[in-house]
Amino acid sequence: MDCFWKWFNQFWDWLYTASTQKQLSIAVVGLQNSGKTTFTNLIAGEEFVVDTIPTLGVNIKDVKLPNHTNLKVYDLAGQTRFQKLWDRCFQQVDLLVFMIDLSDLTNWEQAKNKLHDVIIATNLEHVPILILGNKVDLIPKFHRDLYVAKSDVSDQRSSVENSARKQTWNYVSPLLHNYEYEDIPKYDLNPENQHVLSKVEVLSKELGIDLKHGLLHLPHDSKVKLNRDIALFSVSCKDGTLIDTVIDWILEL
Repeated sequence: MDCFWKWFNQFWDWLYTASTQKQLSIAVVGLQNSGKTTFTNLIAGEEFVVDTIPTLGVNIKDVKLPNHTNLKVYDLAGQTRFQKLWDRCFQQVDLLVFMIDLSDLTNWEQAKNKLHDVIIATNLEHVPILILGNKVDLIPKFHRDLYVAKSDVSDQRSSVENSARKQTWNYVSPLLHNYEYEDIPKYDLNPENQHVLSKVEVLSKELGIDLKHGLLHLPHDSKVKLNRDIALFSVSCKDGTLIDTVIDWILEL
């Protein structure tokens, strides 16, 4: 009889665990060297590695997160010849993650245009999209005199800087109370002002994404209504900045 109850309790524990497990699939995309594989490894609990081997095609990794959440992560190569693989995964996943290298201004316009293409191509499916501006640790350091150089926007910038101190996503909710897309300054990005990309409000403006009203601003004043949940973080996969917060956001899906 004792053996029966032991077996029964083990079976019940297994059944409970199986019934409460959450399954999510994620596609991680972005240009080459934006940090896709590093991010995938981090959420799998692996340590940061300075040099990672470029992904060829797609790497698939199964990850177990807290709260009985199982992730299947599709880490997709960023080289142009592999980007045709992205569309196949977009139709199968619960979340899109788009990585952008904030330290690389030479590919900034290309990365932004590719992000816009991905948003538009997947907008009708209502799949949530998580945009990660990576490598904030490599952005040139903040210079206050440059940040307040133009008096006509200094008040606006002060407001942006104050609200940007709320660096969690607990984040977007309190941030959006003071967030007005049209009031955020726009920059002609260069190494002297590149540090502003660490502020999520400024990053949203530079990417053309109005977080509060769910709009994508495209060239020539055209707009696209975003029919999905969207999140935006400035992170560092190297030193772990906001990675735990990003994982918390994923767990809320």
